[in-house]
Amino acid sequence: MLISPTEPPELKALGKLSLLTEKHGADVLIMPHASWEGMLGVQRKELKDLLASMSDGRFGEQMMKLKDCKQGLLLIEGRIRWSAEGDLLVDTRGQKITMKSWWGLLWTVRSAGHWVDFTDNIERTCEYLEALETWAQKEHHRSLHTRPNPTGKWGVATNRDWERHLLMSLPGIGPELAERILDEVGQPLQLRVGTEELLKVRGLGRKRIEQINRALGQEEGKE
Repeated sequence: MLISPTEPPELKALGKLSLLTEKHGADVLIMPHASWEGMLGVQRKELKDLLASMSDGRFGEQMMKLKDCKQGLLLIEGRIRWSAEGDLLVDTRGQKITMKSWWGLLWTVRSAGHWVDFTDNIERTCEYLEALETWAQKEHHRSLHTRPNPTGKWGVATNRDWERHLLMSLPGIGPELAERILDEVGQPLQLRVGTEELLKVRGLGRKRIEQINRALGQEEGKE
């Protein structure tokens, strides 16, 4: 992790100081996994500094430079509070920031391709950056691709819940349509290869292949 020399001591302790950060419009540069093919740049803004930088033009310049990174991220630090009239409660030297203008700012930053996130204080920012670096250096992020385990809630292999669950993994198939398919034709998903062929796949053993066959309602090894 590369840190701008102008950052507070708490942040400097997280990595190596480098002026390369400012070249990319960032306060922190994270070197993610090689599959990213680029850097993750974080522009940290305390709430008051964010509003001040919008007025003097620094913010727009930083956001443009941040596009040099593979992924830019605006990290807004400070607790956001609103008045009863819908104005941001922060010292802006008489300048009012309404809720709608605040939303507009965030939409504009996101439309430029940058992520936006929030922390309450410098301590949380440090925790956030350390967690972000760990996450970014992973080769794969599969949590969105993991389907619920078809045991317990989804029943056991060969029951109707499991069969419906498998059908719903197909494009355009919802729960009602999956039920109608099962009523009319049964479970249409079948393996086109036998056990011996599947055993050539690294990580697949006979026990797991048997479970797959049971889930698809077919005999072991039968295509």
